[in-house]
Amino acid sequence: MVLYRQPKLDRAQFMGLSMKLRDGHDRAQALVAAIDADERVQECSREKEGARARIARKALPFKPLPDQIQRWRLQFEEEEERCKFLVLCGPSCSGKSRLARSLFGDARTLVVDVQHAERPDLRCFQRKTHKAILVDEVQSPEFVVDNKKLLQSHVDGAILGQSPTQKFSYEILLWRTPLTLTTNNWTYDDYFVADENWIQTNAVEVFVGEPVWEARVAAPAPATPPRSSPAPSVSSGASRRRWATRRREAPAGASPEQKRGRETPG
Repeated sequence: MVLYRQPKLDRAQFMGLSMKLRDGHDRAQALVAAIDADERVQECSREKEGARARIARKALPFKPLPDQIQRWRLQFEEEEERCKFLVLCGPSCSGKSRLARSLFGDARTLVVDVQHAERPDLRCFQRKTHKAILVDEVQSPEFVVDNKKLLQSHVDGAILGQSPTQKFSYEILLWRTPLTLTTNNWTYDDYFVADENWIQTNAVEVFVGEPVWEARVAAPAPATPPRSSPAPSVSSGASRRRWATRRREAPAGASPEQKRGRETPG
């Protein structure tokens, strides 16, 4: 295993040697599987970072932020017991997620996909690394109702992953950590009035009805150059004098060709 960790053997060589030695082959398999999984994660992460950088270089600038979002950001400069969270609601491809990542820096915003989850998985959140959290693809206000304590960024923190045995529970502190939710579906149909009032009291709701970036300005069509007239022919002074002499010597009634000093075909 030492030779594989350094690494002096590739995967195939190490597994072949492990099979010959027999002893500890199960541990060798587990080691290789763990390393392979981590390498895939790192490769995926590098590819994702590279793709984001390329997309960012050609991205259009954002429109000015609405006053609601600007006021919401200011609350994190104060030390209060709890903070409001931001809800960006609107149709697909309007730029909600991109806008949310930009509010506190793309590189320092943790993106958590909750499209098929009742609770967000925040085990990888690090207070010294992440400045904000984007909870992406929220399906309905019911998600908010089930995660009230977490979404308040409360000074007391919150416990996630709870179960009857509490075997996988963990505590997390999101105090003064901006939380932004993005959703395509944000209606209060079939909800209790108390839940609706709680959301409207603790959230800043912004409807994103159009793209959040500036419209692309079409490049002007190249101007068609004016059609130029043929350049006048230039002849020497001697040639012009010979032409004038032939013209004077041409007999009366001569054809234009003869006047130019040419003979007409017989």
